[in-house]
Amino acid sequence: MPADRTGRVVLLGASRTLTERACALGLETLLVTTKQAVPTVDLELVDRLVVVDSYDDKLLMPLVSRAHEETPFGACITFVESALDTAAQINEQLGLGWVSPETVALTRDKSLMRERLNTLGLCPVPARLCSSAAEALAFAEETGFPLIVKPPMGVASIDVRMARDADELAGMFADGRPLHVEEYIDGPEFSVETFSYSGRHVFLAIVEKRLLDGTFVEIGHTVPARLDDDAAASIRKVVSLCLDALGLTEGPAHTEVKLTPDGAKIIETHNRVGGDFIWELVRLATDWDLCTMTLEWAAGTAPAPSWDVAESTATSAIRFLAPPPGRVKRIFGPELLAGMPGVVKLGLFVGVGDEIPTVSQSFDRVGYVIATASDAAAVNSVCDRASELVRFVV
Repeated sequence: MPADRTGRVVLLGASRTLTERACALGLETLLVTTKQAVPTVDLELVDRLVVVDSYDDKLLMPLVSRAHEETPFGACITFVESALDTAAQINEQLGLGWVSPETVALTRDKSLMRERLNTLGLCPVPARLCSSAAEALAFAEETGFPLIVKPPMGVASIDVRMARDADELAGMFADGRPLHVEEYIDGPEFSVETFSYSGRHVFLAIVEKRLLDGTFVEIGHTVPARLDDDAAASIRKVVSLCLDALGLTEGPAHTEVKLTPDGAKIIETHNRVGGDFIWELVRLATDWDLCTMTLEWAAGTAPAPSWDVAESTATSAIRFLAPPPGRVKRIFGPELLAGMPGVVKLGLFVGVGDEIPTVSQSFDRVGYVIATASDAAAVNSVCDRASELVRFVV
């Protein structure tokens, strides 16, 4: 629990959603963000603004300490991946609690996380941080193929690849970067959205994922996932054990798991809300808003809920748009979605004249459709139909 429940928070990194929610809750906010991110928020919604060149904790610490002395705040929170370490350092040095720097390091570094879980015998997966092709090939001799190879501190599915043989594996080390290598876990993938209150984990949703064919890039999510009670319970159990093992006692977490014949296994976890508008899908399906929950708990304006597993009152889904690559000449169809039953929102990241890339990471997707319906089949039908109506001419 944050040490000083004041009704005030520091927001590290610009987030339109967080600033809007904080304003709606009547919280006092100090926004610390980079110059590039300033245009993304409505500055009238924040009480104080500090613009910085980077989220370097050594530069920010004196600044935030002075602000805290003048007007104490409950916690420094962020949903920006690159600022998670700094937020933890600020909270620790000011004695505010929240998430420790050690826990953030364990959640951000895939190799450290896997080492901790394996040491504790929690759904162990053979893994190694390899600095060369020779090290990776030696590991492959022990475990066999296929293997998953990814940057130890990566995000957004960037450079996540599967090595099916020795030649593929060796080629992934051509640029000399250390890479996290682990045994491939087969099975359907889900994410689990939780919020922790002084070590008590409540479960907002289990999210069903859909991948773009031939990639590890997520092309869709559905809330809640289509799981029987036993499977859902097994997933919640292993996620709870994972969060305990990593020392995550406060705030949101986004944990990716796969369901295997041997039970649920952890892929990775993060001490923030899930990206890809998952927080919005959770809100639409359960009426619980992870952004609001984070702000209220940090500021001390709301108690922990009495339930352990949120009840879904609807089904929500998102479908990302990933058309063939090329320069956009025209876009047809957005007007057809206006008033379409079930469609909540259409978002486009490109316009006429922009280049559509070949999708190899999450940032390559060019738009999305969010929808709600009574069940998973219905909501995915709406998403599929709506996404088909939006056409990009290149």
